[in-house]
Amino acid sequence: MAEMEEEGFVSKKKADKKDKKSKKRASKEEREEKARERAELELLMDDDGKSEGFNMKEVLKREKLEKKKKGKKSKLAELGEDNFEIDVADPRFAAVQESHHFAIDPTSPHFKKTKSMQKLMTARQSKMKQDKASNDEWKKEKKSKNSANTTEDKPTSSLQQLVASVKRKGALDKSSTGKRQKKSL
Repeated sequence: MAEMEEEGFVSKKKADKKDKKSKKRASKEEREEKARERAELELLMDDDGKSEGFNMKEVLKREKLEKKKKGKKSKLAELGEDNFEIDVADPRFAAVQESHHFAIDPTSPHFKKTKSMQKLMTARQSKMKQDKASNDEWKKEKKSKNSANTTEDKPTSSLQQLVASVKRKGALDKSSTGKRQKKSL
């Protein structure tokens, strides 16, 4: 009986292997069929090889070729001309330039260094410098107004403050001692 069970088990293994091979073959055929269908769909969707959407890979490729430029003019011409110019004065970019919530992080792994991104970053830096300069001017004006008011009302130097403190303490000492005195028996 044990021998029959082993033989039945072995025959099951062989049958399972055959089924798996037939599934693999079917899956290869299915994959080929899916690839054909996908190619047909791409041909239907493609308009003479010109895509209308934005493709970051093309932008990066173009800028990389522009940096090299030696003997790569044919590849550059193949990609076409890039006449896109970013307008950093556009109010839609105001939040990027003013708020820290929308700041561009060049250390991010998703950051792609392009000419347009560089323009946005320099615009933000210049905007931040202008804001800081205007804040500094405002603080200087405020300090000058405050310093004019404080010299009339209060002593400003530490020496004058010390003298005023000693005078107050001296006036208190004359009126009352402020400490308990020991009683002599």
